[in-house]
This record gives sequence, C-alpha cells and structure tokens, in this order.
Amino acid sequence: MLVASSVLVGVAGAQDGRRADTLSWSDAPVVPRYRSQADWLVDVGWETTESMYGPFPFREYEVGDEESFFPLEQFNSTPRTFVLRYRTAHAYFWFEPDTVVDEDELAAAAAFFEDHIWPLHVSLFGESWNPGLDGDPRLHILNQREITSRIAGAFNPNDFCPQSLCFNSNQRAIIYINLDTAPLNSESYLTTLAHEHQHLIRHIVDGNEQRWLNEGLSQLTEHFNGFTPRYISGGNMADFLSQPDHHLNGWSSNGYELGRYYGASYLFLVYLYERFGLDYIQQITLSQYDGMAAIQDALVRTGQNVNVDQVFSDWLLANYLDDPYVDGGLYYYQTLDLPIQLRPDRLYPGEDCLTHTDTVNQYGADYLGLIEPGVYDISFDGSDDVLVMGADPASGDYMWWSYNNASSATRLTAAFDLSGLETATLTFDAWWDVENRFDWLQVLVSPDWGISWQVVGGPGAASGGSDAPGAYYTGRSAGWTTEQIDLSAYIGGPVTVRFEYLTDTSNTLSGVALDNLGIVELGFVDDVESPDSPWSPDGFLRIPDTVVQDWTVSIVIHSPDSPPMVQRLPLDVLNTGRASITVPDGGSATIVIGAMAPFTSELADYKVTVQRCAE
Repeated sequence: MLVASSVLVGVAGAQDGRRADTLSWSDAPVVPRYRSQADWLVDVGWETTESMYGPFPFREYEVGDEESFFPLEQFNSTPRTFVLRYRTAHAYFWFEPDTVVDEDELAAAAAFFEDHIWPLHVSLFGESWNPGLDGDPRLHILNQREITSRIAGAFNPNDFCPQSLCFNSNQRAIIYINLDTAPLNSESYLTTLAHEHQHLIRHIVDGNEQRWLNEGLSQLTEHFNGFTPRYISGGNMADFLSQPDHHLNGWSSNGYELGRYYGASYLFLVYLYERFGLDYIQQITLSQYDGMAAIQDALVRTGQNVNVDQVFSDWLLANYLDDPYVDGGLYYYQTLDLPIQLRPDRLYPGEDCLTHTDTVNQYGADYLGLIEPGVYDISFDGSDDVLVMGADPASGDYMWWSYNNASSATRLTAAFDLSGLETATLTFDAWWDVENRFDWLQVLVSPDWGISWQVVGGPGAASGGSDAPGAYYTGRSAGWTTEQIDLSAYIGGPVTVRFEYLTDTSNTLSGVALDNLGIVELGFVDDVESPDSPWSPDGFLRIPDTVVQDWTVSIVIHSPDSPPMVQRLPLDVLNTGRASITVPDGGSATIVIGAMAPFTSELADYKVTVQRCAE
C-alpha cells in the first residue's frame, strides 16, 4: 500500500502560500490576429477593408469549365490550368486536364464530403464562417500532383491574402489534395479533406489559434468523421508515447519531431472530448483565447470543477494506464486503443539510496519505474519558479511581454501631450528573440488619435530585407538594448505611440520584452512596476521575471492480483513531498512526474530520491 503524510485533492503543486502576483492561464490576453500584411495596412489606415478583402468578383462554374490556379508549392508566377470535374452544393472538385479520373470514385468522395464532413463541421463550428476573398459560397478542392513535400494535402492561408500583396494567392477558399499520396479512392483522400477543412474554418473564425491545438482539432474532426485512430495518427501516437517528455502546448519546425506533436495533440483532444463531451469541444473552438488558455476558458464556461492543470495531470495517467477499472475510468480512452504501452524509465536503487536528477518539459512528463519488491521511501523536490522567456526585466521585477502566438499582432499603446516641448524623445529598453525577418517589432506614431500612423525607429532598428514597412526590430538582440527615437516632428500637441509585434503563420520564438518606456522631456518613464500603467495592452501582457512552477506527482502501484492503485503525492509550498510505498512480489511501481507553468517553454528541474527500507 501507499502511505502519504496527507491526502491530496487535485494536482500536486505549490497551491498555498504562492506568490500573490503569480500568473495563470486565466491571465492570458486576447491576442489580435494578423493573417497577412493586409490586416496591418487596414489597421493603420493605409488601405480599406474593401480594397484588401473584397469580396472580389467571382463566377459560378459548371462541370467542364477550365480555370487557372497557382498550385501548391509552385514558387513562380505561372498558374496552371485545372478542369472542373464535379460540383456539389458546397464544393468544386478541380483536376489537371491530363489526370484520369474515375467518375464513380469522384462521386463517392464528393458525396462523403457533402453527407458527412460538411454537416458534421457545421454542427461543430456553425455556419458563421465566410467564404474566401471571392465571396463564393463554395470552396474549391484542387486535386494536383507533384507536391514536392509529399504531404497528403494542405490549406494555404496565403489564398486569403489579396494578389496585390501576395502574387501567388488564388484569392479563394481552397483545399489542396496531393493525388500522389492521397488517391481519390483512398481513406487518405477523405481524412485529408476533413483535416484541412477544419484548418480552413479555423483560419476564418480564429486566424491565430496555436498550432498544436489547431492540429489537435483537425485530427479530432477526422475522429468524429469515423476514421480509425490508427489511421489518423497511429505512428504519431506511438512516437509520442515512446517519448512522453514532450512540450504539449508547443510546436517544432524539425520534421523528425513532428510526429510526437501530432500524436500528443490528438490524444489530448480525444481525452478532452471523451471526458467533457462535444459541447466542451465546441466551447474551445468558440473561445476568444488560444491554446491552453482556450482549454481553461472552456472548462470555466461549461462549469467543470477542474482546471487545465488538473486535467493535464489526469491525462498523463490515461496515457500510462488506459484502464477502465481504475478510478471509474478516469484514466481510460473509450474511443481508441493506444498503439503501444508507455514504458517507464527503470530506476535501480539497489540496497541503498538512489537520487535521480532530471529536467522535464512544461506540460511534459517523466515516468520512472521500480520493479524490485520491497518498501521504499520516495522524496520529490521540484523547482519553485521558472523564467517566462529566458530574460529578467531590465529593471525591477516586471516588464511588458509581446506574447508569442503565430499570425498575431499584439500592441502596446499610450497617448502623450507634447504641447510646449521643444524636443521630444521616446525612450525604451527592449529585449527580443523573434524569427529573423519574418516576425518583427515596430514603433508607430499617430498625430490624429490613431486615425493614421507613421513608422519610426531607433539606432537598433533594421530596414529592408523583409516585408516590414519601414524600420523594424527582428532576430535576436544582444541582451537588453536602450533605444531612443526622436519625436520632435510631433511636438505641439497630442501624440499616440504604439509598439506592435507582428508574427507570421510559422513557428514563433520567445517574443519581445519592453521596460522603462516613456518620453524623456515629460519627465516620466514607466518602469512597469505598477499595474496602473499609461500603456494600454492589446495582446501584450505585464509579467514578472518568473512564474510559479507547479508539479503533478503520482505513484501507481501494480499488483499481480488487483487493479492498479493511483495516489497523488502531496507537495508543500516549496514543491517537496515524501511518501512510503510497498512494491509487492510480482508487482511494480511507477512515479509519474509532470511540470506545469503558464506562458513558458523553459525546462523545469526536479530531484527524486528513492531509499530502500528494511522490511
């Protein structure tokens, strides 16, 4: 049996006596989306919504019509001709002229889209999402060959960018299918349609959802459409279960690691669906928040008596146990079978004491196993806090952080009266680690209360070499940099100053931190130490240097003649805890350790000490 010093309800962590100003997922900002430069041009008043997003004229096509499209992964300005081979109430099916198409197979695929995929997605996401820039209520399914990456298909956000900015935009809502890897008569063709249709809808209704959750939702729609879990993500699930120390709420640009990310997001979304139901999943998709903050928001709005960290803790046990007879099936997948058994890393305490020191990813887990029978004292000591973004504030304990969602435009804005000044100098300390040339920070100034804006920059700003209009900050700074920008051209009246961080659709890095911001000649510089700041955030978040590190520690005892027993290890405010366990003859014990801290991808440190006791 397991003997512990007290009974723990929920997640083990520093729940009492924590720092009063610590952040949680409930503090996450609502992050404005940035789909393309068109959003920015409209926002700053340089273009109108109509000129950027139309709707542009479209024609209603008939079977046999030809049209020119830019195929996926064609990086030149030459479109190719496609022929419309089938039309339904909600979709056009286009093929290249020399593609041999079996009409019965095409009719069957189109019928599955109309009878299954479309109505299911309408029931999940509603019909409030709009068509592409052409205003056509039908979407276009472009069936092509010779996609070099060998993907089964894709949705390309570039098609929602006007051709005046994106030369190879098709200005239509399109799903691309690779017939070389997803033939028309295959299950892969249909799963790809379901998967990419969710991405298309997500782009329209929530253009900056975090990639891990977006991919999880797309795989979940495949699941809902009746496809087998092994086909949806079998190899990916196995990749994840074989390496469970995985940053669940992150993403990777390394193709060799992507399987784990797909597998983890799929399993987590299936677990959420099975535990909380379809209405809960719908609330995630409707949330104004992103990623883990959306998971937490949906828990609150559906009246669940748990938080996201507690659910994550239970999910770690489901990935290990998958047993309907433990705790009423709380750790069991009802609608899928795990492809492999998660194997703990074995500990060898011998006759004396073993100390295991390690790190674990945020929202990742380590599984440590004991198989020798006997009595053991187990002690845990986890780190108490963790840096949010790898940098301390330039001064004091607080700084403004840009957040780090992809496809986003976060802003920090303040108004100043420059009347009576002879000169005006904007000063600020900045630290940045952003995708070079593809993401950037800009400083903008408006003399007319935000109706129009001009871009300004200091000595550390770059110009040219990217799509950024004007001066911008990108790449990685050499630590904290003090920037000063001459605003003397705006003296004599009010002026609005804005810091804006723009990210594209790919992966993001840590983002931008700002501190000590103000106008020198006004005698005021905000050190961000007070929550009463003149700077108004829109996606930016005021953060301390660190956030509290929470932990979940569970011990699973396996006996040869009874179901596994799960007990949480209670932790005190210093994230330490201790228990005594007995491993029976023919049994084993597994220590499950998970780390949870919001807004950060920094590793968490811990130490486990196992002392074998005399019986």
